[in-house]
Amino acid sequence: MEEVKNVVANENFDWNAFENDLGVYDQDKTQITEAYDKTLSNVNVGEVVEGTVTAITKREVLVNIGYKSEGVISISEFRYNPDLKVGDKIEVYVESAEDKNGQLALSHKKARQLKSWDRVNEALEKDEIIKGYIKCRTKGGMIVDVFGIEAFLPGSQIDVKPIRDYDVYVDKTMEFKVVKINQEFRNVVVSHKALIEAELEAQKQVIMSKLEKGQILEGTVKNITSYGVFVDLGGVDGLIHITDLSWGRVNHPEEIVALDQKINVVILDFDEAKKRIALGLKQLTPHPWEALDQNLKVGDKVKGRVVVMADYGAFVEIAPGVEGLIHVSEMSWSQHLRSAQEFMKVGDEVEIIGRRGGLLSVGREGSLTGNRVDCFVLDDLYKDALEANSPLVRANCWEWYTSVVRTRMHNASRELIVFTRWHEEDLIGTLAAREPVEELREWPQLESLPADRWLHLNFEALKSGPPTGIDPRQPGEALWEEQHGAALLAAKRRLDPLQFEAMYQGRPSSREGLLYGLNFAEYDDLPREIVRRANYTDTADTGDDYLCSICYAVDADGVIYVTDAVYSREPMETTEPLVGEALVRSDTRQAAVESNNGGRGFARAVQALAPGVRVEWFHQSANKEARILSNSATVLHLLRWPRGWNLRWPELYAHLTTYRRKFRANRWHDAADVVTGIIEREVAGRDRKRVRGVRFCR
Repeated sequence: MEEVKNVVANENFDWNAFENDLGVYDQDKTQITEAYDKTLSNVNVGEVVEGTVTAITKREVLVNIGYKSEGVISISEFRYNPDLKVGDKIEVYVESAEDKNGQLALSHKKARQLKSWDRVNEALEKDEIIKGYIKCRTKGGMIVDVFGIEAFLPGSQIDVKPIRDYDVYVDKTMEFKVVKINQEFRNVVVSHKALIEAELEAQKQVIMSKLEKGQILEGTVKNITSYGVFVDLGGVDGLIHITDLSWGRVNHPEEIVALDQKINVVILDFDEAKKRIALGLKQLTPHPWEALDQNLKVGDKVKGRVVVMADYGAFVEIAPGVEGLIHVSEMSWSQHLRSAQEFMKVGDEVEIIGRRGGLLSVGREGSLTGNRVDCFVLDDLYKDALEANSPLVRANCWEWYTSVVRTRMHNASRELIVFTRWHEEDLIGTLAAREPVEELREWPQLESLPADRWLHLNFEALKSGPPTGIDPRQPGEALWEEQHGAALLAAKRRLDPLQFEAMYQGRPSSREGLLYGLNFAEYDDLPREIVRRANYTDTADTGDDYLCSICYAVDADGVIYVTDAVYSREPMETTEPLVGEALVRSDTRQAAVESNNGGRGFARAVQALAPGVRVEWFHQSANKEARILSNSATVLHLLRWPRGWNLRWPELYAHLTTYRRKFRANRWHDAADVVTGIIEREVAGRDRKRVRGVRFCR
């Protein structure tokens, strides 16, 4: 208060002007206010403007947009951008020029949301790298904040290596590429893996160029499956098949290696074009037979451990990787021993005496009199297709098999039949019709096989099913690429699909048993009077099924002309644009999509790609077998295919021309289902009065 008492009034101050709001300067106050306002930018509520970050605290970010006061934005709106700093230019949304506290109210989140969709589309078009904030986990992946939009990051697109803990990525900011946008539903899919793959591709080229067979490299165990181990060699992966892990028996690769383990491997083979490398681990150690005691001879007593039991005997390991078989007949002098399990079990330590076995070779219809058969191996009972197609030869072979081979077998006998199948009623087909058979997919099935059951293993020249532990090839891979490549096999299939299925795929069928055969009619040019252009699509529900989509035109007489087709086992992300392009290319006006196998989502995606087409979905509830068989004659009568369709769509051609009347004998029903669906839709209501001369045109 002492300071206030000592203040002396300014004698020259104009109190009259101050009280009458005349200003205390040389100009009028209104003029001064107007001049000050001109130095500030005009702010309109609801507008998106650019501002400059002036300060950052733990809770707030201050932004200057050229207004009389700075705006305050919560720091939480910048979680996607942890590198934000003072001086950065950002876009903000003006919510209010003055809030209840007289403060300029701004929002960065709303500004991003208003312009986010355009930015996302631009990022996809220009293949840009963008930043996103991982908000949380969801089923199958993560939710990512990209420009204020919630995008989906599939689990398979996070990294090139399998992810074991998704939670470590939550609350992280990462770089992504936009890989897919659904414009209709505004769904965005992003990928971080795409960035890594682009960086690794150059590394792969360098690594592959330096590879040599027999080369020893260090790698890291990346993934373990039932059929082998994937090893990261520093940017490129190689596979150690389960049979190349150890010289001894391996039930599962986890017995030998662990995830993230550093191991030395040897390169057995590699395909530079396909970026595939075959690795070996057991090859780094000498073969057990080489380390076996050289003085060991027939008749010596040795000790071993029982590792596998079967009805016909026991496998005994006498050294790591060296096993011998004790046949059930050599276990005891007892004549009543029915199974080896009655005498010993896995893990037993036994003392054995080595002896040589006997081998007898006979020709077809040869004699086995007086010989007890422990293991019977039959290789190609018929020498060619001419013999296999002869009912007399097949009957004679069956009589010899049942009266000679089967009569020389005992309880523990085993059979191995190796065939090039020419006819569906050959020895294998006849046995399969009379005795239980299961597909051999994993090696452990051999150890638990019942005595009355067969195991069937079919090595297709061109793999059609998913990988198995025995045959890890992907669909479409050739069995022996160096000798009979996929391109050569495809040419052989086009020449005669029926013969190809028998000789190379192990699926014979008589021409008399075909439903359609080679009876499809073909055309060179479309008729001038077309009254309808449509499409029928059946989507695939599993990786082994085919998506079949057929575009067609109908003339005034009701004849159906196929104009385009998509027949593929690729995922929907690949088939959706293919079908959309086919619809536009064929000038299709209406498309019907079965909704049974995710068809609704497929139909929506196709509709967005072909907006000029009326796409509808429906549920197919009728019995597939009854539909296909009852409509087969009408299919052949009304359906026309473009000449050369066997070259244009070889798989579609093969699956239709080899389709059999025995419904359960067919592996795929997709193509037959679609042509049947077309007939059902077009023939329905055929009795109604037809208006000739109606055309659908743009």
